[in-house]
Amino acid sequence: MRVDVHNRKQMAVLNPRENTWVISIHTPGDDPATLREGWERVDRFCFSDIAGDNSEIMLWVRDLEAKGRKVTLFDREMANAIREIIALARFKQKDIIVHCDAGVSRSQAVARFAREVFGADVVSHTIQTDMHCNGLVVRHLFRLIWDASPGFVAHKGTYRWEMDDPEDM
Repeated sequence: MRVDVHNRKQMAVLNPRENTWVISIHTPGDDPATLREGWERVDRFCFSDIAGDNSEIMLWVRDLEAKGRKVTLFDREMANAIREIIALARFKQKDIIVHCDAGVSRSQAVARFAREVFGADVVSHTIQTDMHCNGLVVRHLFRLIWDASPGFVAHKGTYRWEMDDPEDM
């Protein structure tokens, strides 16, 4: 499975690819990204690009809300949905394109999870490192692993998907 990371502007002009699903992430208060017609599957998520420890997160939230911005934090339900999409894509031998506004933080976190847990090949069309990926997204996604989700096993210091059928999750 291959996961490509793009930003919002790149996605607006990208032609649909065969056997490729899209995970589209946008910011609360903004319209979802405009994508060209013809993608096999598009899953949309709306959450703020906020990361840090709990006190930092609360400061971000307070500052953004004071400026009139709507805030939606990435949560366990969204993490579960993304995990299920990636697991099903791997099972059905689909590739994934994930994007957010800049293609640096939220989408890179999803791609990192796909690489480290599902063994996906990641190609970033924005930056060449995931060192800036959103920590809150990473924590929620990997917490699913740490909570001993069925099918994930430790392998040489990382976690890998070891089940054949995502219905077994």
